Amino acid sequence: MLGMLVATALINAAVPAVIQDAVLGRPARFGTVLRRAWSRLGAVIGSVVLSTLAAVLPGLLLILAFVLTMVQVVVNPDDSGTASAVTAILSVLFALATFPSPCGSG
Repeated sequence: MLGMLVATALINAAVPAVIQDAVLGRPARFGTVLRRAWSRLGAVIGSVVLSTLAAVLPGLLLILAFVLTMVQVVVNPDDSGTASAVTAILSVLFALATFPSPCGSG
């Protein structure tokens, strides 16, 4: 997976370099494109990791809410105290965190 991440990031970094050479009318040589893409590799890997987290994190929060609720039900099936209320509130908050925010839509 790590090799796939680096290869994908390298290709994503090489595309703008090739397009820039094409727009400027210069030949896109492999060595030049590779050097320019390699210099941007860290930033591209960072953006790939952040976008993956943005896509996966809401699902993980929803799964965590479900697991917390199930653990509370299994551990204390007849408990009607504050632990059940706190678990229910946390589950609702985690579930709400998975929905997209309406802010900024206009």
